Amino acid sequence: MTGMNIPYFAASSPTTCSEAVRQLHEFLGSDWKEMLFLTEKEKLVQRHFDLGQLIRNGFNLHHNNELQESCGEGNADDASMVIVQALWEDLHKFYTIQKKSLNDNGNLIKKEQV
Repeated sequence: MTGMNIPYFAASSPTTCSEAVRQLHEFLGSDWKEMLFLTEKEKLVQRHFDLGQLIRNGFNLHHNNELQESCGEGNADDASMVIVQALWEDLHKFYTIQKKSLNDNGNLIKKEQV
């Protein structure tokens, strides 16, 4: 995606899906979170070549069998999409979009701030 900062990932890779989601909350900028939040659940596969690739590379998912197994998958591609969906669900549980006007795309904010 153009104009979006590539997040820096921690030196240690997570070993569980929930830890991967926690790290993504920490490392992804608001532009990535808003992009994912605004993606319809049925269209999450569209995130395979941007966010999914960042997850596969950032967490060394092709060689992180423990994380793949935690996601219930046997390969990096499918495991990254499980993580994308888990992050999407987390965002929708804890965040909302706040618009200031009808033409405003809105900002992603934590629900307790609303």
